[in-house]
Amino acid sequence: ISYTSVPQLEILKQYKDNNEISKITLITGASGNIFPTWDEVFLTQKYINQMEYDMRFAYNYALKYADEIIITTNDSGNNDIDELLFKQESLIKDKIKYKVIKSRYDAIVYALNKIESKEVIFISGRANRELICENNKIKRHLDKDVVMKQMNGGEQ
Repeated sequence: ISYTSVPQLEILKQYKDNNEISKITLITGASGNIFPTWDEVFLTQKYINQMEYDMRFAYNYALKYADEIIITTNDSGNNDIDELLFKQESLIKDKIKYKVIKSRYDAIVYALNKIESKEVIFISGRANRELICENNKIKRHLDKDVVMKQMNGGEQ
């Protein structure tokens, strides 16, 4: 679990090339214009263009190293989540095995339930942040808690 996939995916790929792991599945968040209603800088065209550039960069990077990508939510702010997921899906469609799962919780559970021997699931985008903003509503979510709950058989 990490905030970003750079350079961790490169390191994991080295382990895969040495046959120490079999597959790299990346769970990544569909970030939006985080909190545009909280700060006007997020409404500027310059910021929007930078965000789109960053999105393309991140997915092009992931395509080099991951075997599968699961796109999910990650601080979408007041953006339309379905539109945001679709936009990010379009960056990888027909280029890699992928799945779009709207709920970040469900995306992590899905990946953990289908993990195979020597596979690594790399969860990117949240790290140790305990709050997530969707539809301008803040809720508690910690990726590590989801993983721990699943490792304990679904019990918290």
